[in-house]
Amino acid sequence: MPQFVRAISALIVAGAVLAPLTPTLAAPPHRLSLQELYLQNTEEGTVMAGNLKFSYRSAGRVIRHSCALYRCAYRLPTNTVVTLTQSPRNPNKYRFQNWRIQALGASSNQFFKKPKVLIVMGTGYTVTAEYVAKR
Repeated sequence: MPQFVRAISALIVAGAVLAPLTPTLAAPPHRLSLQELYLQNTEEGTVMAGNLKFSYRSAGRVIRHSCALYRCAYRLPTNTVVTLTQSPRNPNKYRFQNWRIQALGASSNQFFKKPKVLIVMGTGYTVTAEYVAKR
């Protein structure tokens, strides 16, 4: 019987020593589902007509981005509420016409005339700010 107790004790000690070295069988970390957001700007020759901005909340804080290029790409968490805003680069030369929003893979567009619009990232989107030259 004492040999049995010693053998069990040795196994317990060996298990305690080797346990930190063995991989755990924990569940894999939760992967965040992301959606693509493409912002496009109206181009007048080589000049972008507008300044595009968007913001959203993540982990209790507001995240802000801006796009001064023809096209910017972002990956945002699914179901994120995104606020899109714009301003003409030269208000004397351009005026905002509308937002053209198209879900990725869709064939139709939605148009919004207000300079500020909200979207929910249930799917990926291509969003274009359309400006027209003032006459």
